[in-house]
Amino acid sequence: MNHRVEYREICVPFGEMRVRTWGDPSLPALLLLHGLGSTNRIWDLCIPFLSGSYYVVAPDQRGHGGSSKPADGYGWAEVTDDAVRLLDGLGLERAYVMGHSWGGDVTLELAVRHPGRVEAICLVDGGIIDFRAHMGWPEAMRLLEPKKVCGFTLEELKAAIDPWLRSLPSPEQHEVILANYEIRNDGTVCPHLPYDANMAIARAMWEHRPPHLYEQLTRPALILQAVPPGPLTDMSERFYRWRSECVELAQNGPARATVRRFVDTVHDVPLQRPRELVSAWEEFRVGL
Repeated sequence: MNHRVEYREICVPFGEMRVRTWGDPSLPALLLLHGLGSTNRIWDLCIPFLSGSYYVVAPDQRGHGGSSKPADGYGWAEVTDDAVRLLDGLGLERAYVMGHSWGGDVTLELAVRHPGRVEAICLVDGGIIDFRAHMGWPEAMRLLEPKKVCGFTLEELKAAIDPWLRSLPSPEQHEVILANYEIRNDGTVCPHLPYDANMAIARAMWEHRPPHLYEQLTRPALILQAVPPGPLTDMSERFYRWRSECVELAQNGPARATVRRFVDTVHDVPLQRPRELVSAWEEFRVGL
């Protein structure tokens, strides 16, 4: 398999989008979109199972990772246009698109807004929650607000996100998680995604209504839903129930999405179940 990676910066209206690509450009293109506060590194453990069959394209979305960080433009029209501009910049007419968490919402929006650029989509525990149907903005804002760790030492950061690190205990998983933060010259850390940008995306997520989009979706769709390990906290149970409601609508409504559930799996499916994720996707794609 061809695991050779190329690092590129693509000029887009908001500045530059940093992207990593793998594989032969003559292969089918697969665009991978990370979640809120993450980076393209979330896909690291999936790449060995993908790059022999696809030309894999994994960007840092606007505001994230090494990409430019504009003060505004974090709505659905802008982030989906970013994806189209990225495909244009790479000379790609169409692509399969896989998105994790918020990246799943971006993927769903992209398939509805620009169906001619999308072959099929995979929503990885994302694009399957209707926040506004269950809570007001103040509660959503508290849930989606990032931990205020800017200025922490690396050890203080690790202590602050210890439950996350313990849920994904391998060194390779920790490396990907810690890549969400910049280590500054003075030894302190800060998230790559600025706070205001994070909250602008959070607001867009609260306003997002995936069930309405399922009714407009014309591209084949696979949903991979994580079934979290127990015992569940009250909030974990609520999130799982809300996601399940949307999955049922996507599966049984006009979209007729294909659904696979991964039991005892945390939200970061690409890190915990990379081989199973790719296997489920390949099985789905072969059946198209």
